[in-house]
Amino acid sequence: MAVHPSPASLANKPITFGTDGWRGLIAADFTFERLIRVAPLAAKALEKEYGSKAGNRTIVVGYDRRFLSEDFAQATAEAVQAAGFDVLLSESYAPTPAFSWAAKQHDALGALVITASHNPGGYSGLKVKGCFGGSVPPEVTKQIEAMLQADETATATAAGTLQTFNPWQSYCEVLRSKVDIPALQARSQAAN
Repeated sequence: MAVHPSPASLANKPITFGTDGWRGLIAADFTFERLIRVAPLAAKALEKEYGSKAGNRTIVVGYDRRFLSEDFAQATAEAVQAAGFDVLLSESYAPTPAFSWAAKQHDALGALVITASHNPGGYSGLKVKGCFGGSVPPEVTKQIEAMLQADETATATAAGTLQTFNPWQSYCEVLRSKVDIPALQARSQAAN
């Protein structure tokens, strides 16, 4: 049986980013309250880092199939929108690479993806992807942590927009353009 820290001990634990994001135990370390504090600051860091390269102030928000992921994504989108950013919120779950592709395809500042990757099912997380579609370097996540420690907020005089999008069609099209599907099918049939 796995032993987990108590929710009370995790609630005051500083939010730190590891490999490719921030992860935590759902309802203990990873909560709605903490997420809506982090998400606008992550958008602010993306704007600072990639604002001159991106074609707009858009942040893509996506999610996986874990418990509460869709709700966490909705809360993330609303917090980022309230901070003045335009948000493209996925209308369904998809793999993280689909949201990386969407960030690049839409010339966005980047993507915020609700996923805990390989971690156990009780965890969720927030991955931060850059305008180029890949993981942001540690310098960017350190900026987010520094803003959290300084108790900064991301405020705006006016809210951004929020639109939904289907992540699957474009992602599948780009995969089909890069993979020789007939060759794979032929190889599979030959193996059987």
